[in-house]
Amino acid sequence: MSRIVKAIVLFSGMCISVLGLADDQQFNIYQIQTNSVQEIENNILVITLVARHQSDEAKDASKEVNQDMNWALSQVKDRSALKVSTLNYTTQPVYRNDRIIAWAVSQQLRLESSEIEKLAELSGRLQQKLNISNMQFKVSDDLQKKVSDSLIKDALGSFKDKADLLVKEMGANDYRIVNVSINEGGQMLPFQAKFRSEIGNSFSAAGPAIEAGESSLSVNLHGSVQLLF
Repeated sequence: MSRIVKAIVLFSGMCISVLGLADDQQFNIYQIQTNSVQEIENNILVITLVARHQSDEAKDASKEVNQDMNWALSQVKDRSALKVSTLNYTTQPVYRNDRIIAWAVSQQLRLESSEIEKLAELSGRLQQKLNISNMQFKVSDDLQKKVSDSLIKDALGSFKDKADLLVKEMGANDYRIVNVSINEGGQMLPFQAKFRSEIGNSFSAAGPAIEAGESSLSVNLHGSVQLLF
């Protein structure tokens, strides 16, 4: 037999062995899915307020907004538990019959704190010159990581229990994990506030009445195992 023929026969034998091994690895594969969920109390309040003015001249409207925002910033300074940021400074023309009749200027102030009651009271004072445009609650990053780690452990434990059950019920000797994917999810619960102009004085100086509520944190685990006989 020539060297070329021998090489072809040997190569063919190698391909058959590899294919046979690949087919064998696909036997007795079972998909497992587990889910772990926990309700957790929101511990962070985020409030967005807006300073807004309209005037015949853009510079006049801008001056009023700047004054209101500087006043608001003076009210929130030196508060270590409060995250403060200014957002979205906009200047827009106001039209009537295709003519500019005024200019509207606005700027947002975002406040975030774990001291929910204090922030609610502060927002009440800030409404002397600013309006609340949005409120929402969320879970802090540290707490979310702590809960997520716990949920992952629970989901993995459930995954192993299901794999052991498969081994027992199918009469296998053991199993091996082929693959595992972990997906973490959560839901932030928003509280939407109406503009002060719509509700008059229902937002008092003590701040709006609010309830933090809870968020649902979950971990979904999907994987496959191969039973070994």
